[in-house]
Formats: sequence, C-alpha cells, structure tokens
Amino acid sequence: MNTLKTKNGLSRATFMFVVLIFILGSCSKWSANRNVESVTFQDVSSLTLIEGSSKYLCAKVLPDNISGFGGGWTSSDVDVAIAKSGNDGLIDYAEKPEDGVILGKITAVKAGIAIITVRAGNKTASIVVTVVANPD
Repeated sequence: MNTLKTKNGLSRATFMFVVLIFILGSCSKWSANRNVESVTFQDVSSLTLIEGSSKYLCAKVLPDNISGFGGGWTSSDVDVAIAKSGNDGLIDYAEKPEDGVILGKITAVKAGIAIITVRAGNKTASIVVTVVANPD
C-alpha cells in the first residue's frame, strides 16, 4: 500500500496529527490567557522574612472557575529570595487552578530586598519581600 509522504519522510496522517496538536495547544493557551481577569495576593501586601526561613503565599485568580492558565512564580533577585510554585507536600494544600488559588513557597536566602511576582495567564501581581539577617 502506498502512503503519501512529506519531503522529510513523515506520513501525511502523522503530519496532520502534529499540526492539529499544535493548533489545539495554541488555542487552549490563548483562551486561558484571555479569560484571566486578575491575579492578586491574598491577605498580604508586603513580607519580611529572616534569612533561612520560608513562607507560603496564596494568590487568587479571577474568575476562579478557569483552569490551565499557566501560572508561575519568579523572584527579581534569587540571591535574596527564591519563589517556587507548590507546597513540596509539606502542608495539606496544593496549587489548585480549578478554584483559582495558586500557592507559592518563598524562601529567604540572604538579607536584601526582592520583588516576588506571580503570573496567571497574561496577568501578574507583585509583592516586595524584605529579608533580614538571622540574629543568631
């Protein structure tokens, strides 16, 4: 049986499947980004930590019924504070996009100031984290 092949040897069916997956992936990302209205930190406007300590922060995404919005956490200075998604299984709470809450772990590395940013879709929220020297 003869199968139509593209120039690089892929069958036409394989090529069309790859194109379809690419299109579907692009559309779902676009629609999730388009639907995020806002992301805000819950119950905190700034944060002070002692070197070596950590704190979990929650960010609320609206509307709270969307999922797959591609959230993430970043730090302006990883030498001062590290921001990481999730909870490392240490507390009974996890990143839950289905109800619009993103959990992040902030770890103080050394004294200084860093800006922690959380992203959901195409929206961001930032908070200033001040790390103070450990008095010990």
